[in-house]
Amino acid sequence: MMALMVLAYGQDLPDGTYTNIKKPEKNSKDGAFGVFVNGITNYRGWVLGLTYGYCFGVELTMDNIIAEYFYDRFGVNMETAGVIAASFGFANWVSRPTGGVVSDLLGRRFGVRGRLWGLWVVQTVAGLMCLWLGQVAASGLTFGVVPFVSRRSMGVISGMTGSGGTVGAVVTQLLLFSGSNNFLTQTGISIMGVMMIISTLSLTTIYFPKWGGMLCGPSSDHQAYQLLA
Repeated sequence: MMALMVLAYGQDLPDGTYTNIKKPEKNSKDGAFGVFVNGITNYRGWVLGLTYGYCFGVELTMDNIIAEYFYDRFGVNMETAGVIAASFGFANWVSRPTGGVVSDLLGRRFGVRGRLWGLWVVQTVAGLMCLWLGQVAASGLTFGVVPFVSRRSMGVISGMTGSGGTVGAVVTQLLLFSGSNNFLTQTGISIMGVMMIISTLSLTTIYFPKWGGMLCGPSSDHQAYQLLA
């Protein structure tokens, strides 16, 4: 069964499938501090953190403002507005797994470059759809790229990316929807969409010597790339 899943969706780590990889031998540089430093100095982790900040961060912000938005703008009662707001959270049951599956399918067909392009397209569309209060599967697509950043510091990279969502929500809430600004809610949502589109452009800077990036192919000297970096 596992073999069939691998054939269907492709590898899930930089150097192959998780179940087929032998655990690397420990050495002096693989201590906790070394792993931590290796993770936080990898620029790809920061890019994914920024991207996720305006992916999951936007979702959290929408959860906070959407009930009041529908109550004020469309005159629906508070109970109905609350149900509408709850539907945004329930969408995760479908959108997150779907994003992961889409990332795996693109990875099988186009490699890591396909995963990056898929994330960029979906999150850019999500930014545009803020005008219509839309939410799609960019969260799953983001974590479809995370395992390829650094096998040795995967936990650190995952933490950086995940925390970006919380930070993005806090920053967006303060900038656009706190009592200290004069933005209408619908104006704030539109600006938030623009912020999503701009932040997602940072994905074009992610480059893997072995697999390439969105705008260019792999390096001719990609064998020098260290999988455990």
